[in-house]
Amino acid sequence: SSCRSNTSDKRTRSESDEGSESSINSINKKSKSEKEINTTRNNKRTMALTKEQIDKLMTGMKKIDTIGTDIAKIEKKLDDEVQKINTEVSQMKTRIEKIEIENNQLRQTNLAQTVLIFGIPNKKEIESATTFNEISKKIQFECTINDIASMYISKTKSQTNIMTVKFKDPTIKDQFTQKFKEKSPILAQHIFKLNDNDPMMGKKITVNTKLTPAYQELLKTARKNQQIQFAWNKDGRILVTTVHGVTKQVHTSKDIIEAIKLRKQ
Repeated sequence: SSCRSNTSDKRTRSESDEGSESSINSINKKSKSEKEINTTRNNKRTMALTKEQIDKLMTGMKKIDTIGTDIAKIEKKLDDEVQKINTEVSQMKTRIEKIEIENNQLRQTNLAQTVLIFGIPNKKEIESATTFNEISKKIQFECTINDIASMYISKTKSQTNIMTVKFKDPTIKDQFTQKFKEKSPILAQHIFKLNDNDPMMGKKITVNTKLTPAYQELLKTARKNQQIQFAWNKDGRILVTTVHGVTKQVHTSKDIIEAIKLRKQ
C-alpha cells in the first residue's frame, strides 16, 4: 500500500511537471511570437521612417537641382551682360580713337601753313627776318612780308635753334618747302657768316611742316622702334618704313604695330 502510494505520488509529480513544462513552453512560444511581432512592427516603422526620409531627401535634391538650374541661368545671363558690356567698351574705344585721330588731323591741318626751320646757329646776333631773307635768296624763293603771318626763333640750350615761319596761304608755304627741297642740301655756311673752325660748319639746315604734339610724340616713338628703319615727317604726315621694306602712313602707335606686321608684296 505504501509502495502504491509512492508510485502514485511520483506519477502525479511527473504529470504535474509535464504540465508545468508544457505551460512554460507555451509561454515561451507566446513570448517569442510577441517578440517577432514587435520586431516586425519595429522593422515596418523603420522602413516607413526610412522611406519618409528618402522622400524628403529626394525632394531636397530636386530643390537643389532647381536651384542649380536657376544659378546656371543667372550665370549665363551675367556672362551675356559682361560680353555685351565688353563689346560696348571695345566699340567705345574704337570711336574714341577715331575721334582723337580726326581731332589731331584737324589740328595738323591748322598747322598746314607753318614750317619749322632746323639748324639755325644758336647765336644772339641772328634774327628771324634776316635769316628768312637769306634762305629765300639761296633757294630762289620770292615772297613779300605780306605773305608771312609770323616768324620767330625759339631759343634752346643746344648748339642750334628752331625757327618757326607761318605763312598766310598754305599754297605759298608749299612753294617754299618745294624750293627748299630742290636746292638741298642747304648748309649753315650758305646762310650765315661762319669762321672756318665754327662747329656749325657743314651742318645741314632742314625744313619741315610743324607737327602737333601728338604727331611729334608719334614720330619719336616710331624712330625708337627697332623694327622701323625710317620714320619722317612729310608735310605734316608721319610715314614709316619697316625693316621688311613696307612704307605706310601712321596716325597712332597702334598703326606702327600693324605696319610692322606687314610684309612687302
